[in-house]
Amino acid sequence: YNDWWAYSIETDEWRQLENLPSVTRHHPFYFVIGTDSYAGLGHSNSAIERDFFRFDSINEAWIEEPEFASYSWLNNSIPVTTEARVAGTQFSVTGSCDSNLTLGFVLSGDGDDHGTIATGEFHVFDPAFGSWHPLPPHPGFSRWAPGSFVLQGTSRVYFLGGYDRTQQILFDDLWTVDIAPVLAAFTNTTNATFSRVNETQIMRSFDGKLGSEEIADMDSSASISGKGMSVASTFFGLCCMSLMQ
Repeated sequence: YNDWWAYSIETDEWRQLENLPSVTRHHPFYFVIGTDSYAGLGHSNSAIERDFFRFDSINEAWIEEPEFASYSWLNNSIPVTTEARVAGTQFSVTGSCDSNLTLGFVLSGDGDDHGTIATGEFHVFDPAFGSWHPLPPHPGFSRWAPGSFVLQGTSRVYFLGGYDRTQQILFDDLWTVDIAPVLAAFTNTTNATFSRVNETQIMRSFDGKLGSEEIADMDSSASISGKGMSVASTFFGLCCMSLMQ
């Protein structure tokens, strides 16, 4: 499908909007930044797609963004990857309750052959330039159809489940990462962009060290099977509470 809908909590009604101005697809990536919604990538009838679009909810109009390409921190003219992708997970994170800074992220998924990507690729979207930059991946190979959520008012992301096609493992684990250093880098940079941030500096501050006493450290290969299912069972409630606040 390529249809697009808006739901009003106040009236409990759905309203159909203008369709995504591209081919129909399944498992796209999507997130919200301010009053704009972003959607694209995914699997069409003919290919894994790279296109990406922004929906202006004020004017109810679509704007085409540059196709997916994630650029090196050190050289904005050299993309690290342009690989199309499908069936990963995505989210947006706001700097704080008082911040106007919101960033979009895509994490993991299948590559342009609908197969495993060598790493659990993680990319941040810079809305000021319509460009992407890489972040440290999650452990192991990429996963098909994982889940994620962010608790409102925090910078901590939770990543869970998914299928590793290479090892043929259906995961029930849960990981967490605090992306506060990424938000801080945008906030402290001229024009609030990530484009001028020193790569070494940001990679040092966002070094993939994750976890708590309850959740496994991202640097560890230890499985947390057994915990994952019980945590995942609370996923829907956590998301609902965040949305309702």
